[in-house]
Amino acid sequence: MSPRRVEAEVVRDAILSVSGQLNPERGGPGFEDVSITPNNGTVYYEARDRDDPAVHRRTVYRFTPRGGRTAILDTFDCPDPSTAAPTRNVTTTPLQALSLLNNPFVLRMATRMAERIAGRVGEDVNSQVIRAWQLAIQRDPDPREQRLSIELVRQHGLATLCRGLFNINDFVIIE
Repeated sequence: MSPRRVEAEVVRDAILSVSGQLNPERGGPGFEDVSITPNNGTVYYEARDRDDPAVHRRTVYRFTPRGGRTAILDTFDCPDPSTAAPTRNVTTTPLQALSLLNNPFVLRMATRMAERIAGRVGEDVNSQVIRAWQLAIQRDPDPREQRLSIELVRQHGLATLCRGLFNINDFVIIE
């Protein structure tokens, strides 16, 4: 089987999970991450970036309107509910890497992941780096990765490493 990118929903859910923010609530009504504006018989949807545990549920519970799409999901080829297609598009584009580096949701979750790690292992940078790799990539960093990660944390902080880990192939590709 050849490597493939994971679906948009899985990327979002994985980011929520490793940051410790995934709301495990099952069933019930979905969450809305759009503003809904009725206007003369038409409804307009506009994406909203909310930092709210209610919207940190698995993406399968997301109310998916035919407009008001979210950037992180669109970038990773989340299907458009206004069109029918026999298969999902799968692309690899520079926009995906940029989204995983600059999207407000990703930035916030990287900070939460850093807080989660610091709360568990304290201020020891080496322990923070190892725990970050274990959470995000499910393995310890090799010696080179560990050395470079420690440098990055010392220069730019743990949240920067977490954001970088969200962007490496081992996080967004299934082999």
